[in-house]
Amino acid sequence: MVQHLDKKRPVHTLLYFTASWNPMCAKIERDYEALTTQYPEFHHIRVDTDATPKLKFYFDARVEPQFLWLINGGEVHRQIGYNFVGIGQMCEKVQRLHANNEFGYYGNSGDQWERFYDAFDKWSRIGEYDRDAWRAKYESNADTHRGPGNE
Repeated sequence: MVQHLDKKRPVHTLLYFTASWNPMCAKIERDYEALTTQYPEFHHIRVDTDATPKLKFYFDARVEPQFLWLINGGEVHRQIGYNFVGIGQMCEKVQRLHANNEFGYYGNSGDQWERFYDAFDKWSRIGEYDRDAWRAKYESNADTHRGPGNE
């Protein structure tokens, strides 16, 4: 999925983390489908955390249902639970803040693609630690960065 996002580079993405064992996820399925229709500007991705545990660890999704908003690959908001009125309001807010440059982008940096974990990787490689201890186990060779002290 990370390669899919890198290739598509959607401006707005909404990830929905679900689990087949969780009865709440089954209960909200119709509401989720309605949400995807109501907000077609978003690249909607349903992540089955049972089938893809690596993605669960990568995106640090510890609870299902969980929603994660990305703008150009970077996390802007995370919500645990399924308040679809609130989820819709957040979709609108994220679009508005990005369109009006209210995130405080420098120049045109708001349109630059940055993978979800790039910011954490940069810090972890130069002495700080990555927030997800499980991630090191799943990190691929293609996801290495050179930085200060790692030449």
